[in-house]
Amino acid sequence: MIETRATYTNPRSGGRATVVESWRDNDGKRLVLERVFPSGTGKAGAHYHLDLDQRFDVLAGTATMTVDGERRTLSAGDSIDIKQSTKHADPWNEGSEGMTLRTTITPVPRFVEAYAETWADAFANGRVNDQDELPFLQLLMIAHTTDAKSYGAGPPRAVQDAMAPIAAAIARLRAYRVLG
Repeated sequence: MIETRATYTNPRSGGRATVVESWRDNDGKRLVLERVFPSGTGKAGAHYHLDLDQRFDVLAGTATMTVDGERRTLSAGDSIDIKQSTKHADPWNEGSEGMTLRTTITPVPRFVEAYAETWADAFANGRVNDQDELPFLQLLMIAHTTDAKSYGAGPPRAVQDAMAPIAAAIARLRAYRVLG
């Protein structure tokens, strides 16, 4: 269970994530995580959210991300706010040194609760991919199960909504699960 001050470490990559503030402490207003990304981790596909904002603060190292298709590099001390509906890929570490990132999500919809619980469990048990992220099919399952308002940046939303039940069924067959 995600709790404030809990720290999760991936036994395979050595990556680490600490819950600075859980949504359980503030009536769902925000989730704040600090994550140490080993070299070459954290890259995931571009997406957007219709029901939450994100803020990324680089605390150490260098992060790479995309915003509306534009590649950006952020250094320690840099911050960026991602408002609802903005297409982006969350920051990742493509450098040779570690990178530490603080992520703030406001508010915290059901999708984020389930994603955070599922990701933390998989991360701490070494069941994430080589980027320290959940498998895409499991992510789709979480989105479908929680009626998420988050979408991939590419295919039209209607197509993604129509494919979600099929993806969730396949994920269940592959023994993926949703926590929280």
